[in-house]
Amino acid sequence: MPSSIPFRPTRLLIVGRNSALRDGLLALIREQADILVVGAPDSSGEALKLFIEAGPEVVVVDADMPGDEGLEIIRGIGLQSPGTAIIALVTYEWDQLAMAALAAGAVAFLPRDRIADRLLSLVRESSGRS
Repeated sequence: MPSSIPFRPTRLLIVGRNSALRDGLLALIREQADILVVGAPDSSGEALKLFIEAGPEVVVVDADMPGDEGLEIIRGIGLQSPGTAIIALVTYEWDQLAMAALAAGAVAFLPRDRIADRLLSLVRESSGRS
C-alpha cells in the first residue's frame, strides 16, 4: 500500500563567507533528491532572515568565519529554534573551534577535509532520515 504522505526533502541552509566553500557545498548537494538547499547566505543577518523564512531542518555553518560570526550564527539559530540540527564546518577535528561550536549549540562538526566523504550522510542523520 503506497504511503499517502507526500515526499518532502530535507531543507538545508548553508552559511559561510567563503564563496568557494559555499559553491562546493552546493555542487555536492545539487544532485541529491532528498536534500533541498533553501539558501546559502554569506552573513549572519542574511542567515537569520533566511532561517526564519525557510525553516530548514538542518543548517551547515562555517564556524571559522571572521570575528566569531560563525559561532554567533550557531548560537542565534540554537536560541531561535533548539530543535534545528546545526552542523559546524571546522578546520581540524576536535580543535578549540570544534569544541566551541558544540558548546554554542551545534549537534556535530565536520572538518573541511572530510566534507566530500561525510556531509551528505551527516545531513541525513541530523534530519532523522538516514
